[in-house]
Amino acid sequence: MELRVIYKSRPQAVSRIVNLLRDEGFSPTVLDHPDTTYAYASKGTHLIRIAVPPTEAPPARSCLARWEKSARPSVDKLSYKLSTQFVHSILITALFGAFLLALGYPLGTFLPWLFLVWIPVFVVIANVQRILKK
Repeated sequence: MELRVIYKSRPQAVSRIVNLLRDEGFSPTVLDHPDTTYAYASKGTHLIRIAVPPTEAPPARSCLARWEKSARPSVDKLSYKLSTQFVHSILITALFGAFLLALGYPLGTFLPWLFLVWIPVFVVIANVQRILKK
């Protein structure tokens, strides 16, 4: 049976995409089945091919294009939120470094430690809404 590859996905999303295509009436087939060791070693960069019969390829591609288009706003919103939190945590850490510098501490003594300060600052800023809800 001839198949046409219509999509390449990371292992985490394959089942969701296959289920979406099945719900729409297509007959998707997963062509790659890497073992868990390979999937882990590739750190999520290995893409798994999803294929359908040639007659289903164009409508299946348009179905997936609609799905990607509908997901785009939430991805954009998440990217913006994450980049804003990243920038805020850098600014707060820089202000803390400037404060230490103003107190007379030599820059070389605390500069390497600012990265270790940045990590919890970023974690707190990223989770501030969850913390305030409790």
